[in-house]
Amino acid sequence: MPGSLRRLTVAAKFENLATVRTFLAEGGRRMGAEAEPLGHLILAVDELVTNVVEHGYRHGPGDVTIDLDRDRDSLVVKVADQAPVHDPLDAPEPDLTSPLEDRVPGGLGIHLVRTLTDEANHRALGQTGNEVTLRKRCFGQTTA
Repeated sequence: MPGSLRRLTVAAKFENLATVRTFLAEGGRRMGAEAEPLGHLILAVDELVTNVVEHGYRHGPGDVTIDLDRDRDSLVVKVADQAPVHDPLDAPEPDLTSPLEDRVPGGLGIHLVRTLTDEANHRALGQTGNEVTLRKRCFGQTTA
């Protein structure tokens, strides 16, 4: 759907996560996305932005830009930052079988990103900066 791109840039701070979620929820609804897959996509983006704040900028100053667009039966979200280049999708799969007290902390957020989206890709934006693109079918079983 041409012309449906929406963009939000916010300071990479935990207190801006609600703004990001609202932006995605309202934008997705305006584009006609179904509630359940849209909710999954919002949770995945929330995890990515949390990682940018905590690990990318290490709670320091910086911005995160969220692009929301529709491509046929999917919503496409790009999460971009200017933090040091790092592919969060390279994280190993977490151990989901051992008792909780035996598990190494971390890794569940990226596991959710992989599980809740149909596609996730990272690309470096030069010497610094990252862009993670997520794709999620949110519009029924439209065929191309």
